Amino acid sequence: AYRTAIRIGVDDIELDLVCTADGVLVARHENDLAVTTDVATRAELAHRRTQRLVDGVHCDGWFAEDLTVAEIKMLTARERFPRLRPSSAAHDGQEGVPTLTEVLAMVEAESVRRGRGVGIMLELKHVEHARSRGLDYEGALLATLRRHDLDHPRARVTVMSFEVDVLRRLAQRTRVQVVQLLDAATPSPPDAHLAGVPATYAAMTTPEGLARIEEYADGIGVAKALVLAPGPDGALGV
Repeated sequence: AYRTAIRIGVDDIELDLVCTADGVLVARHENDLAVTTDVATRAELAHRRTQRLVDGVHCDGWFAEDLTVAEIKMLTARERFPRLRPSSAAHDGQEGVPTLTEVLAMVEAESVRRGRGVGIMLELKHVEHARSRGLDYEGALLATLRRHDLDHPRARVTVMSFEVDVLRRLAQRTRVQVVQLLDAATPSPPDAHLAGVPATYAAMTTPEGLARIEEYADGIGVAKALVLAPGPDGALGV
Protein backbone atom coordinates (compact mmCIF):
# COMPACT_ATOMS: atom_id res chain seq x y z
CA ALA A 1 0.00 0.00 0.00
CA TYR A 2 2.81 2.42 0.84
CA ARG A 3 4.62 1.68 -2.41
CA THR A 4 1.41 2.05 -4.41
CA ALA A 5 0.71 5.42 -2.78
CA ILE A 6 4.21 6.65 -3.62
CA ARG A 7 3.93 5.33 -7.17
CA ILE A 8 0.73 7.31 -7.82
CA GLY A 9 2.34 10.51 -6.53
CA VAL A 10 1.45 11.17 -2.89
CA ASP A 11 3.51 13.78 -1.05
CA ASP A 12 3.58 11.84 2.23
CA ILE A 13 2.62 8.44 3.59
CA GLU A 14 1.09 8.03 7.06
CA LEU A 15 1.42 5.11 9.43
CA ASP A 16 0.47 4.33 13.00
CA LEU A 17 3.06 2.88 15.37
CA VAL A 18 2.83 0.55 18.37
CA CYS A 19 5.63 -0.93 20.47
CA THR A 20 6.59 -4.61 20.82
CA ALA A 21 7.71 -6.34 24.01
CA ASP A 22 11.34 -5.93 22.99
CA GLY A 23 11.02 -2.24 22.17
CA VAL A 24 10.62 -2.31 18.37
CA LEU A 25 8.11 -0.01 16.68
CA VAL A 26 5.83 -1.71 14.17
CA ALA A 27 3.19 -0.30 11.84
CA ARG A 28 -0.23 -1.23 13.24
CA HIS A 29 -3.35 0.85 13.81
CA GLU A 30 -3.78 -0.39 17.39
CA ASN A 31 -1.89 -2.57 19.84
CA ASP A 32 -4.56 -5.31 19.75
CA LEU A 33 -3.16 -7.41 16.92
CA ALA A 34 -6.35 -9.47 16.59
CA VAL A 35 -7.88 -6.56 14.67
CA THR A 36 -5.30 -6.27 11.89
CA THR A 37 -3.44 -9.62 11.78
CA ASP A 38 -4.14 -13.34 11.72
CA VAL A 39 -2.83 -13.85 15.27
CA ALA A 40 -6.12 -15.43 16.40
CA THR A 41 -5.53 -18.32 13.99
CA ARG A 42 -2.02 -19.09 15.31
CA ALA A 43 -2.28 -22.08 17.62
CA GLU A 44 1.21 -21.49 18.99
CA LEU A 45 0.12 -18.05 20.24
CA ALA A 46 -3.31 -19.04 21.59
CA HIS A 47 -2.08 -18.87 25.18
CA ARG A 48 -0.98 -15.25 24.74
CA ARG A 49 -4.55 -13.99 24.51
CA THR A 50 -5.38 -11.75 27.45
CA GLN A 51 -7.65 -8.99 28.70
CA ARG A 52 -6.51 -5.54 29.75
CA LEU A 53 -7.46 -1.91 30.00
CA VAL A 54 -5.95 0.14 27.16
CA ASP A 55 -6.37 3.91 27.35
CA GLY A 56 -9.42 3.41 29.55
CA VAL A 57 -11.06 0.84 27.24
CA HIS A 58 -11.45 -2.84 28.18
CA CYS A 59 -9.87 -5.00 25.45
CA ASP A 60 -9.63 -8.74 24.89
CA GLY A 61 -6.98 -9.91 22.42
CA TRP A 62 -3.32 -10.32 21.62
CA PHE A 63 -1.26 -7.21 22.32
CA ALA A 64 1.87 -5.93 20.61
CA GLU A 65 3.49 -5.12 23.94
CA ASP A 66 3.28 -8.82 24.92
CA LEU A 67 4.95 -10.18 21.76
CA THR A 68 8.49 -9.80 20.49
CA VAL A 69 9.12 -8.50 17.01
CA ALA A 70 10.17 -12.04 15.99
CA GLU A 71 6.76 -13.35 17.08
CA ILE A 72 4.93 -10.55 15.30
CA LYS A 73 6.95 -11.31 12.16
CA MET A 74 5.19 -14.71 12.11
CA LEU A 75 1.87 -12.97 11.45
CA THR A 76 0.25 -11.68 8.29
CA ALA A 77 -1.78 -8.52 7.91
CA ARG A 78 -5.56 -8.29 7.62
CA GLU A 79 -7.91 -5.48 6.62
CA ARG A 80 -9.74 -4.02 9.66
CA PHE A 81 -12.94 -3.28 7.74
CA PRO A 82 -13.34 -5.97 5.07
CA ARG A 83 -16.91 -4.93 4.16
CA LEU A 84 -15.90 -1.31 3.76
CA ARG A 85 -12.67 -2.08 1.88
CA PRO A 86 -13.08 -5.46 0.15
CA SER A 87 -10.35 -4.72 -2.40
CA SER A 88 -7.94 -4.26 0.48
CA ALA A 89 -9.22 -7.39 2.23
CA ALA A 90 -8.43 -9.35 -0.94
CA HIS A 91 -4.77 -9.04 0.08
CA ASP A 92 -5.30 -10.60 3.54
CA GLY A 93 -2.55 -13.03 4.38
CA GLN A 94 -0.17 -11.80 1.67
CA GLU A 95 1.85 -9.24 3.62
CA GLY A 96 3.63 -9.25 6.95
CA VAL A 97 3.75 -6.58 9.64
CA PRO A 98 6.45 -4.02 8.81
CA THR A 99 8.72 -2.40 11.37
CA LEU A 100 9.32 1.33 11.30
CA THR A 101 12.88 0.60 10.16
CA GLU A 102 11.59 -1.36 7.17
CA VAL A 103 9.15 1.40 6.19
CA LEU A 104 11.87 4.06 6.38
CA ALA A 105 14.19 1.94 4.24
CA MET A 106 11.41 1.41 1.69
CA VAL A 107 10.65 5.14 1.52
CA GLU A 108 14.32 5.94 1.02
CA ALA A 109 14.58 3.40 -1.81
CA GLU A 110 11.37 4.60 -3.49
CA SER A 111 12.48 8.24 -3.20
CA VAL A 112 15.73 7.41 -4.98
CA ARG A 113 13.95 5.31 -7.61
CA ARG A 114 11.45 8.06 -8.41
CA GLY A 115 13.80 11.01 -8.03
CA ARG A 116 11.70 12.88 -5.48
CA GLY A 117 11.40 13.09 -1.73
CA VAL A 118 8.51 11.42 0.07
CA GLY A 119 7.40 12.56 3.51
CA ILE A 120 6.58 10.24 6.39
CA MET A 121 3.89 11.05 8.95
CA LEU A 122 4.18 8.90 12.08
CA GLU A 123 1.22 8.63 14.45
CA LEU A 124 2.22 7.37 17.89
CA LYS A 125 -0.39 5.11 19.50
CA HIS A 126 -0.82 4.03 23.14
CA VAL A 127 2.39 5.75 24.28
CA GLU A 128 1.60 6.18 27.97
CA HIS A 129 0.10 2.69 28.05
CA ALA A 130 3.39 1.30 26.72
CA ARG A 131 5.43 3.43 29.14
CA SER A 132 3.36 2.09 32.05
CA ARG A 133 4.55 -1.37 31.04
CA GLY A 134 8.21 -0.34 31.06
CA LEU A 135 8.70 0.18 27.32
CA ASP A 136 10.89 3.03 26.04
CA TYR A 137 8.64 4.01 23.15
CA GLU A 138 10.23 7.41 22.59
CA GLY A 139 13.78 6.09 22.80
CA ALA A 140 12.96 3.50 20.15
CA LEU A 141 11.49 6.17 17.88
CA LEU A 142 14.41 8.57 18.21
CA ALA A 143 17.02 5.85 17.79
CA THR A 144 15.36 4.66 14.59
CA LEU A 145 15.10 8.17 13.13
CA ARG A 146 18.74 8.87 13.94
CA ARG A 147 19.93 5.63 12.36
CA HIS A 148 18.31 6.84 9.13
CA ASP A 149 19.66 10.40 9.54
CA LEU A 150 16.13 11.77 9.84
CA ASP A 151 16.30 13.71 13.09
CA HIS A 152 16.78 17.19 11.66
CA PRO A 153 14.53 20.08 10.58
CA ARG A 154 14.90 19.34 6.85
CA ALA A 155 13.75 15.72 7.23
CA ARG A 156 10.37 15.01 5.67
CA VAL A 157 9.22 13.49 8.97
CA THR A 158 6.22 14.51 11.07
CA VAL A 159 5.47 12.95 14.47
CA MET A 160 1.82 13.08 15.55
CA SER A 161 -0.29 11.85 18.45
CA PHE A 162 -3.67 12.29 20.10
CA GLU A 163 -1.72 12.24 23.37
CA VAL A 164 -0.14 15.43 24.70
CA ASP A 165 2.67 14.55 27.10
CA VAL A 166 4.65 12.51 24.58
CA LEU A 167 4.64 15.43 22.13
CA ARG A 168 5.77 17.83 24.84
CA ARG A 169 8.67 15.52 25.67
CA LEU A 170 9.60 14.92 22.03
CA ALA A 171 9.59 18.65 21.28
CA GLN A 172 12.57 18.85 23.65
CA ARG A 173 14.36 15.83 22.17
CA THR A 174 13.88 15.91 18.40
CA ARG A 175 14.08 18.46 15.59
CA VAL A 176 11.40 16.95 13.33
CA GLN A 177 7.92 18.43 13.06
CA VAL A 178 5.50 17.71 15.91
CA VAL A 179 1.73 17.78 15.31
CA GLN A 180 -0.98 17.59 17.96
CA LEU A 181 -4.01 15.61 16.80
CA LEU A 182 -7.44 16.72 18.03
CA ASP A 183 -10.27 14.21 18.18
CA ALA A 184 -14.03 14.54 18.07
CA ALA A 185 -14.99 10.92 18.79
CA THR A 186 -13.49 10.91 22.30
CA PRO A 187 -13.65 13.77 24.82
CA SER A 188 -10.14 13.62 26.29
CA PRO A 189 -6.59 12.76 25.23
CA PRO A 190 -5.76 9.16 26.28
CA ASP A 191 -2.85 10.22 28.48
CA ALA A 192 -4.98 12.82 30.27
CA HIS A 193 -7.61 10.16 30.92
CA LEU A 194 -4.98 7.78 32.33
CA ALA A 195 -3.52 10.49 34.55
CA GLY A 196 -6.91 11.70 35.75
CA VAL A 197 -6.23 15.18 34.38
CA PRO A 198 -9.37 17.16 33.40
CA ALA A 199 -8.20 17.98 29.86
CA THR A 200 -10.51 17.85 26.85
CA TYR A 201 -10.09 18.27 23.11
CA ALA A 202 -12.85 20.89 23.21
CA ALA A 203 -10.77 23.01 25.60
CA MET A 204 -7.71 22.49 23.41
CA THR A 205 -9.50 24.08 20.45
CA THR A 206 -10.15 27.38 22.27
CA PRO A 207 -7.74 30.30 21.72
CA GLU A 208 -6.18 29.58 25.11
CA GLY A 209 -5.87 25.87 24.35
CA LEU A 210 -4.30 26.52 20.96
CA ALA A 211 -1.82 28.90 22.55
CA ARG A 212 -0.74 26.10 24.89
CA ILE A 213 -0.36 23.69 21.96
CA GLU A 214 1.81 26.26 20.18
CA GLU A 215 4.31 26.01 23.06
CA TYR A 216 5.41 22.56 21.84
CA ALA A 217 3.78 21.70 18.49
CA ASP A 218 4.36 22.90 14.93
CA GLY A 219 0.77 22.29 13.90
CA ILE A 220 -2.51 20.54 14.60
CA GLY A 221 -4.40 17.74 12.89
CA VAL A 222 -8.10 18.35 13.42
CA ALA A 223 -10.96 15.86 13.22
CA LYS A 224 -13.34 17.05 10.49
CA ALA A 225 -16.26 17.06 12.91
CA LEU A 226 -14.54 19.83 14.87
CA VAL A 227 -14.53 22.01 11.74
CA LEU A 228 -17.67 21.02 9.84
CA ALA A 229 -20.83 21.00 11.92
CA PRO A 230 -22.84 17.76 11.52
CA GLY A 231 -26.21 18.02 9.79
CA PRO A 232 -29.57 16.78 11.11
CA ASP A 233 -28.73 13.19 10.07
CA GLY A 234 -25.45 13.28 11.94
CA ALA A 235 -23.36 13.38 8.75
CA LEU A 236 -20.78 16.10 8.22
CA GLY A 237 -22.02 19.26 6.54
CA VAL A 238 -20.94 20.39 3.08
